[in-house]
Amino acid sequence: MKRIIVVLISSLAFFTASQGQRHLDVGDAVPEEVFTYLKKKAGNVGSGSDFKGKNLILNFWNLYCYSCMMNMPEDDKIQDRIGDSLKLIMITSNNPEEINKSFKKHKLVIPKLAFITSDTLLKRHFPYIGVPYLIWIDKSGKISHMTDGDKLTVENIRAFVKGEKRDMGYAKTEFESFNSNIHLVQNARVPDYLLYFSILTTELKGVNPRVGQRFDSSGAGVLARNQRLIDLYQYAYSNRTAFADNGKMDVQLFVRDSSQLNTLYSYELKLPIEKRRDWQIFMREDLQRYFPFEISVSLSGPQKLLISDRVEKPVVGNMKSVVSDKTADKITVKPEFKTFDDKVHLIRNRGVSDHLVYFSTLTKNLKGIPAGMGRQTDSYGAGFLVINGRLIDIFRCAYGGFPACRFDDDGFKLLVQDTSLLYKIFSYELKLPIEKKEDWQTFMREDLHRYFRFDVSATVVGKPKLVISNRTE
Repeated sequence: MKRIIVVLISSLAFFTASQGQRHLDVGDAVPEEVFTYLKKKAGNVGSGSDFKGKNLILNFWNLYCYSCMMNMPEDDKIQDRIGDSLKLIMITSNNPEEINKSFKKHKLVIPKLAFITSDTLLKRHFPYIGVPYLIWIDKSGKISHMTDGDKLTVENIRAFVKGEKRDMGYAKTEFESFNSNIHLVQNARVPDYLLYFSILTTELKGVNPRVGQRFDSSGAGVLARNQRLIDLYQYAYSNRTAFADNGKMDVQLFVRDSSQLNTLYSYELKLPIEKRRDWQIFMREDLQRYFPFEISVSLSGPQKLLISDRVEKPVVGNMKSVVSDKTADKITVKPEFKTFDDKVHLIRNRGVSDHLVYFSTLTKNLKGIPAGMGRQTDSYGAGFLVINGRLIDIFRCAYGGFPACRFDDDGFKLLVQDTSLLYKIFSYELKLPIEKKEDWQTFMREDLHRYFRFDVSATVVGKPKLVISNRTE
C-alpha cells in the first residue's frame, strides 16, 4: 500500500513535527519512555512487558487515509499468521470519537490489533507526513527499518523476525513540516533540493529594485527585481557581462504600444551549477513564453536590440500593464511590503505569491513527502503539481493529460540508451495566469524539454504510445 497525501488539487493537508527534539533514526535505541507509553496506551493487548524485548512494528495511520482503514482486516490476518513473534501496533493522532464515527460511516470494523489513539508522544519521536508509515523495532529495542506501508508483508516480517538483513528502503522524512497549500519552494528546506526554478511577478511595490547574478553551492542564476520589461530584455540579450547601464545595447522599437515594455516586473531564475553559463538562454526562452514580442539583435553596425510585435498568436498572450492610469500611478507609490528578505528566493517572501504571473520549479526527490499529482486552480492562477513522481510519469502527465496522467503500462516505446533517469524521482510545479489554465501541458512539455535531454512524442495512429528517445542534437 502506497503512502498517500490527502488531496492534491486545491486543498492539501499540512502536517508538522515537534521542534527542538532529536528524532529517532535507524540504529537508535528506543528510549524507555516509549515502552512506558506503549504500556499505558495499548492496554488492550497486555502489559508493557509484552512489548519490551519483542519485535514490534509501529504502524502510523490517520483517518484521512481511507485505504489504511480498508486494509486493517488484512493487518489483523497478518498478526494472526505471525503470532507472538511480533506485535503490530496501530497508532493514530485521531481520538476514539472520531475513529468510531468514521468506521461507522464506512461500515468498517475496528481491528483486534494493538491500538493507540490520540497519540502525542510517538509522533514526536517519529515525525511523519505521509501514512501508512512503519517503524520496525527489533528484540533488542533498536530501530531496524523505517518504511512505507507496502513493506508490511508476511515474507518481510518473517525475515525481520529471523534477523535477516533485507533492503526495504528508507522512508524517514527529511522534512519536519510540509504544506501543500503553498508553493513547493515556500516550504522549509525545499530550496536545498532545487534543480530548476523560474518566476515572473508583477511589480513588488515598495521593494527596492535590484539586478544581478546569483551563485551558491546549490546552483546559479539571475535576479531582476522591479525592473522594466525593456530592461529584462537588455539583460537577456546583451553579450556583455555588466548589468549596469553601460552594459546595455541601444533599443529600436517596432511596436504599436510600448506601455508594457515600461511596466515593472520581477524575474528570478535558478539553474544547476553546471548550467550557470546558460542563464541568458533560459531567460530568453522564458521571456519569449511570457510576452507577445519578437526579439532580435542587429548584425550590422553597433549592436541594437530590435523589439517588435509578434505576428502569430503568442503562447501566453498579453499581460495587463500594472501602470495604466493616474489611479494606478498613485497606488504604485504605496508600499505593499513592510519587510523583504534579499537572501531568499522571491516567492519565499510573504505576499509575493499574490503577484505571480508565471512560476515553474523542478526539484530532486523530497524524501519522506507522500507522492501525488494534480491540477491546481485558485484566484491567482492555474497550473499543475507533481510531488515525488517518476520522470516517466511526469512525461505521461505532460503528454497524456489529467486525470489519467498515464498511458497503459505497455504504452511506452523507449528508444534510450539508459533508462535509469526516467525512473528517478522529481517534484515539479507550474503556475500560469488563470486565462491560460488550459495551456498547462504546453508549458509543462516545454519545461521538460529544457530540463532533460529526451525527445518525447505521442503516437496518434492505433493504440496511443509515448515514444521517448535520446536527443540527437
